[in-house]
Amino acid sequence: MNELNEELLRSQDEWLRRMARHLVGPSAAADDLAQETWVAGIEAGAARMALRPWLFRVLSNKASSSLSAKRRSDDGLHMLQRDAN
Repeated sequence: MNELNEELLRSQDEWLRRMARHLVGPSAAADDLAQETWVAGIEAGAARMALRPWLFRVLSNKASSSLSAKRRSDDGLHMLQRDAN
């Protein structure tokens, strides 16, 4: 990646982290979500496209997947606890 693309991506970092906190709350999960989004952006060459809409779509999809996985895990735990009683 060239310096211009890196600078373009860096200029969006605070915005992306703010959006992550908005989606999942102020936690380490928000930081992880932002980092996963950056990895996806770099791998896809996101600096060549309309950056914010693309980054938000990736962020939103990753947040949704993460929350779904947590819900499934929590549901499984509740079922095991219920069956144990």
